[in-house]
Amino acid sequence: LYLRNGRKIIVSTNIQKLEERFLPFRNMVRIHRSFMINTQFLEYVDGVNAFLVNDIQCIISRRKRIDLFKAIQINN
Repeated sequence: LYLRNGRKIIVSTNIQKLEERFLPFRNMVRIHRSFMINTQFLEYVDGVNAFLVNDIQCIISRRKRIDLFKAIQINN
């Protein structure tokens, strides 16, 4: 997990379990089999990448792109 202050926390669980745990939070969205982001820290999307604060760049999978755009609409 990347925190807003730039720190990283290593967790010993898989991303599916994290996704289930964060399900009540609408701003948390899985964008790739390896990435889950908080849309509150999303700066912009260029089509295939999501750019977050602290210069974090994540790939957006084709299948998850729609989920990301839905989450952005709900949270704005």
